[in-house]
Amino acid sequence: MVFELEQSIYLCGVMAARMTGSGTLGLIGGIDLPSIRSTFIAFRAGVHAARPDAVVREVFIGNFDDTAAAGEAARALMEEGADLLLHQANDAGRGVFRAVSQRAKRGGRVFAFGTNRNQNEMAPAVVLASATLDIPAAFVEVAGRVRDGAFRPEPLRLGMAEGIVALEINPALRGEIPPPVLTELAELERRIRAGEFQVPRGSF
Repeated sequence: MVFELEQSIYLCGVMAARMTGSGTLGLIGGIDLPSIRSTFIAFRAGVHAARPDAVVREVFIGNFDDTAAAGEAARALMEEGADLLLHQANDAGRGVFRAVSQRAKRGGRVFAFGTNRNQNEMAPAVVLASATLDIPAAFVEVAGRVRDGAFRPEPLRLGMAEGIVALEINPALRGEIPPPVLTELAELERRIRAGEFQVPRGSF
């Protein structure tokens, strides 16, 4: 199974581009893997579709559990002007949320995005939304295809159309997102679900 997390991360990129005050966004990765690079491609594509002049900076910390390194990377990106950060660093992402929360408490207008699972509650004052995967539902989908005789021995890509990938907006911060942006995101999601728009991704 290949999860099309790129679809929801593309929407994060669009949201970030519409909401940035500085025009600079940040990406923090754990280990430099093709799957993570692919999500970064999608984020950049969303950003530049909405705001072609925006700058997207990225940092890889080399692991998935060093929260201190992730926090330091987040602080460095914010020092360079990034005001919305997305991480693909698994548990180390906690360090990103901590750094963004600290900057926000000092008066900075900064936000973050969660990934893979709903991380909105991990830092509800700064996590705008999470790009999520429903892995149990993915196995149910596969089981259903086997049951119906529709399973094929080939890579199975699962995304928004199958209900496996989603963008879950933090209810506590929904008011921070301008209504026209919410409308734009809803229409983009509809187009993705309908197969009318293919989100850019890496080839893996």
